Amino acid sequence: MLVHLLFTTLFSGIRSGNVTNSSGREELRLGGSLEESNLTLVTKHNGTVQPERAPSSRASEELAQLEAALGLPPDAKLNLTTEEDENFQDQEEMYPHRHCHQQLLEQYIDRQCGWEFEDKMEAIGAQQWCSFDHVIRPYEELSFCLEALCAALDCYYPNPTVQEFFLLRHATYFLHCPEEGAALPDAPHALVVVLTLGPVSLIPLLVYLVIRKSNGRD
Repeated sequence: MLVHLLFTTLFSGIRSGNVTNSSGREELRLGGSLEESNLTLVTKHNGTVQPERAPSSRASEELAQLEAALGLPPDAKLNLTTEEDENFQDQEEMYPHRHCHQQLLEQYIDRQCGWEFEDKMEAIGAQQWCSFDHVIRPYEELSFCLEALCAALDCYYPNPTVQEFFLLRHATYFLHCPEEGAALPDAPHALVVVLTLGPVSLIPLLVYLVIRKSNGRD
């Protein structure tokens, strides 16, 4: 009963009916303008997105939308503990009565957050997936979306489901990206030997030439 009530409250802003995009998949998104419903279905028609989603990089706006969707009073606050918070590792002590709705999290983690991130990465193009400047904004929006979803479902953040989600996305988009500041590969062994022995072998020759020149003057 509790799960049913939470589900009904969380997604009360979603219009009835199944809507699919050009790929044939249903999308449930946190978004929409502040004047519209807080949780809206997003569909694609001829490459355009309707309705336009508010920039999710505005963390405060997204959080306000989620609070409104949950039916919380304006002055209420979600127990959202982000990774930037030094206390995020102590969530079990801070919120001992939380009961994570794990099945809902697994069911909606892709629909709420994953599909939008995938669309943005495809729009960026595979050539730019390793460019920090191009992927930082979609990645930050994905992180906040996951944090907000976990808070809405009374789940700690991070958690095993979120970690698995991130691992799969990293394997898909960032597996072949070079590590920043990675060490250069070692030079071939033969080249190292030649460069080491070459100057050393010249020392006896130089000594011989100096001695011979000194004897010639005498």
